[in-house]
Amino acid sequence: MNHRDDCVCLVVGGEPGDALLLCGMAWITYHLPSSRWPDGRRGYLDGIVTDVPARGRGHARRIVDALVGRLRTAGIHYVQLHASTAGRPVYEAAGFVTSRYPSMDLITDPPAG
Repeated sequence: MNHRDDCVCLVVGGEPGDALLLCGMAWITYHLPSSRWPDGRRGYLDGIVTDVPARGRGHARRIVDALVGRLRTAGIHYVQLHASTAGRPVYEAAGFVTSRYPSMDLITDPPAG
């Protein structure tokens, strides 16, 4: 396990010579404060990927629970993520619900030069 104050990455497997079975990361994001979230901080889960042969063993749920636990310890009680179809059941089992704000993306060209 490796972490910074605002980011943590967890890995299952990945020892020298072992296959990387699963990884996931969480970080703290900063937003405008609101009455419900006065410090404006939120957690975000990303990169939760399970190798196909390792699926169905509960690894993803353990990673999600550990990442949410780390965020809670940091005082973060609002956690967001973008779920794939395959990952949705894991997140729902961990208590995540569909947000009222779907994601939108913008990708721009890098500056010339």
